[in-house]
Amino acid sequence: MLLLLAAPLFLAGQSVFDREVKIIAEEIAAVAKSSLTGHNIAIGDILDADGNAVQLGSLLADEISYALSTSAEPFTIVDRSHFQKLMDEVDLGANGLLDDNTVIRLGRMTGISAIVYGKIYQQADHYRIYFKYCLLEKQTIGALCRGYLTRVPSIDGKYTGTKAKAAPTGSGGSPPQVASSGAYEVFKSGPIQIQLDDCAHASGGVNCTFTVSSSGRNETLILFGEGTYLSQGNRRVGPVGIYLDGRQSTYQLSAPLVAGRPYKALVQFPGRFTNGATLTLRGKTYSIYEFDYHLNNIHFK
Repeated sequence: MLLLLAAPLFLAGQSVFDREVKIIAEEIAAVAKSSLTGHNIAIGDILDADGNAVQLGSLLADEISYALSTSAEPFTIVDRSHFQKLMDEVDLGANGLLDDNTVIRLGRMTGISAIVYGKIYQQADHYRIYFKYCLLEKQTIGALCRGYLTRVPSIDGKYTGTKAKAAPTGSGGSPPQVASSGAYEVFKSGPIQIQLDDCAHASGGVNCTFTVSSSGRNETLILFGEGTYLSQGNRRVGPVGIYLDGRQSTYQLSAPLVAGRPYKALVQFPGRFTNGATLTLRGKTYSIYEFDYHLNNIHFK
């Protein structure tokens, strides 16, 4: 049962929420053009950080459905009530889209070839939303986009979470764990572990060295130049070089990680800094969301 959906009623007003949701939906439609064109797409509720269905997630799903169904691209959107019945039949219900492994169980659904799903994380002054898609026949998963919604009382009432959650990293929605080990804290999420070894002044800049590993399974790690930076006071600089396993880039570097094998990553920044600076390393892997490894009080050799 397939149909094109009418515009969600909550778009009638032009509040900040309406505008921000519309921006998110339009971005998803633009990204989906290269990945989901020609597919029969089911839109699942966007769940909260604990995997619960909330009104805000349902509103987001409705708006995404509308944006894709009215796009100039040939997207075909499965009626959401029909999709829910199919989920109930395979005994998944609202919590069936908790993680990437679970969503692939829906591959035998008649008339559905792709699913869009995601999670909402409540922050101090905004909601951060992460969207993914799954191509059921190929059993492949990809990221669509991430979006932000400003927190206001009327929107908080549509979100049942009782406390703020950290931005997600694991595909199952678990926030990143930061454990103390040695001079700097260790970033852990799913199989990935990253630790800053040290930052040292070199000719014309700073070299920051990391130890990276994946436990239990092979992975692909992507490190981004955009979003990676050293900062101190009003000064903030991005990298001039990223190195990992013989690969080099300035903007984005991708490298495979063999399970159980440690790798050394090097990020180079221009200029000189004094002790106490802040460092952020941005990356993602095939199986987890984009992450930020954030460290304060960096000391330099």
